[in-house]
Amino acid sequence: MAEIPGEVLEIAKFLSFFAEARMYKPIDELAKPFSYEDVVRALEDALRQANVLLASAYEKKVNDKVVRVVRLRQDQEVPAPYIPKLETVKKFLELCKENLVYAQEAATLALTYRPKI
Repeated sequence: MAEIPGEVLEIAKFLSFFAEARMYKPIDELAKPFSYEDVVRALEDALRQANVLLASAYEKKVNDKVVRVVRLRQDQEVPAPYIPKLETVKKFLELCKENLVYAQEAATLALTYRPKI
């Protein structure tokens, strides 16, 4: 089995925020792309949503550690998303242009990371 590129793993970690938040649309769209344009559109949407939510992030002390969180509903706080570096996104898109399976791998792996507060 071929090694998964680091950029795919980084995008999966980014997308794991959406799995933890139970906002599966970006992951679902990357899991079954019909074209490279579908990948670009799904990733753009995920980045936009993450940026909006990141603007409302705040710090919270948990087990003597300060973490950044976002509140999604009254009873749900999740770790704040991080935005992947530009070079990571560019390389990921290049990989997906070559083969859409990289988008599918990122979507699948995103469901396994599940960051906790």
